Amino acid sequence: KLLGYVRLRVDHVAQAFAALQGDPSRTLGLSAMLHSFFVEQVHELLISEFPQVYPIHGGGDELLLIGPWPATLDMALRLREAFAAGSGSSLTCSAGFTLAPVHAQLRAVAEQAGEQLQAARAAGGNRLQALGALLEWERAASLVATAKELAEWLERRAISPAWLRRLADLRSFSNNGELRWRARLQSVVREPRIKHRQAREWAERLLSATERADSDWSWMVFLARYALLAM
Repeated sequence: KLLGYVRLRVDHVAQAFAALQGDPSRTLGLSAMLHSFFVEQVHELLISEFPQVYPIHGGGDELLLIGPWPATLDMALRLREAFAAGSGSSLTCSAGFTLAPVHAQLRAVAEQAGEQLQAARAAGGNRLQALGALLEWERAASLVATAKELAEWLERRAISPAWLRRLADLRSFSNNGELRWRARLQSVVREPRIKHRQAREWAERLLSATERADSDWSWMVFLARYALLAM
């Protein structure tokens, strides 16, 4: 029902070439590495792991992909992993992800994905902008895994969509300085109708880690959006 669009681009590639000061062998080596990734490795990943994802554009230092949205987002994470392995610490990449109905105009949605990419690059690069959240790559993979688990609990009716939406709303209230959100969070987390043990344990961890930047609570809106869309 929804397609995902991903635009991925290497960060600061012009500066990387400039730093080589015209050295022919090193310039050729960097060009060959980029070509190998954006043409050969991307093609191999599409064939072997993501046959449902379609490349609209690839080459140079940029890539545009379209496909079923969960698979397209998964491929963005996999691409970053492959790029980091091939380039080491010398180069990073950023990506923007957006959703659209199947009948949406390709050019318009590709531009929206480009805007998401620019937001990731403007924040310093080496990031993914997706579902309203700016994610560092190191955190993105674990958040997507958690969101998939939440979607599975929704599918099994271990938790309800309304319960998950209340958690996301409370996270938004806490960002806006709402004074009573902690008491409300405690009430929602300890909702007696949530019988699923793992779901209750996960919710209890939210309650005890609201001050930690690396906790799932920090990314509750992203997690809820992903899980509810996956329904």
